[in-house]
Amino acid sequence: MPLNRGTQKQIAQRFKGNLDYFKKPHYWRSIRFWTILAVCLLGTAAMAWIYFSGNETIYSPGPLSAPHARLESDCSQCHDPAKRTLAGATMKLTNHHIDGRCDVCHRGHFFHAANVENARTCTTCHQEHRGSGAMASTGNSQCLHCHSDAPEMAASAKKGRRMSAAAFDIHPALGWDVFKTPRPPEGFTAVITSFEKDHPEFRLRADKLSDANTLKFNHRRHLLETNDIPLVNGKLMDCAFCHQPGPRGAFFQKVSF
Repeated sequence: MPLNRGTQKQIAQRFKGNLDYFKKPHYWRSIRFWTILAVCLLGTAAMAWIYFSGNETIYSPGPLSAPHARLESDCSQCHDPAKRTLAGATMKLTNHHIDGRCDVCHRGHFFHAANVENARTCTTCHQEHRGSGAMASTGNSQCLHCHSDAPEMAASAKKGRRMSAAAFDIHPALGWDVFKTPRPPEGFTAVITSFEKDHPEFRLRADKLSDANTLKFNHRRHLLETNDIPLVNGKLMDCAFCHQPGPRGAFFQKVSF
């Protein structure tokens, strides 16, 4: 129930002849002022101490994945060293310099195709500090950064038409007999909204290609879902039935026959 303080005219009458009441000191206003000032000063001092003390663990949003766990206590392996100045505290942070640090260990792992118009950083798809197990899997949101952008896909397709086929062979065979599907005329530039809804069919099936693998029980047999392959728990085998991630999630374990 609202308090009955009287009309505006009645309230104004109380301050008649005392219009500078707010200039007079009052202990409640003094307490409020000094409390706010103290909180602001202590907060500023605490942030300055954390920033200039060199302790960076407070900035970490979570533990590193298992493949990078050895870097947990040395942030400078991936991140630029912090500049302990006021300018360094206010500068804009980006992830572009991290790509150079990735290349130190992951040499020759440039992912983007040669006709990419706007290459994203490694951390756009490979996101760290999400847990101590395997690195977080790439989801639709990362793919859609590029592949849901129709103008960007059109520009990439146009750029690819002017390039030789050799420019796109970025995964060397290393002497192995590797079956490679031919690149589509427009490249892999289809506009998609999600992997489940409108991702194009894989080239092996779309072009009805024959896997050159001499194994009788090869990938083509699996992908074509032939009737003579036995079901596992009432379901067809999928890739993950044979290809299991390794202990650290970076590579797959050797397939056991």
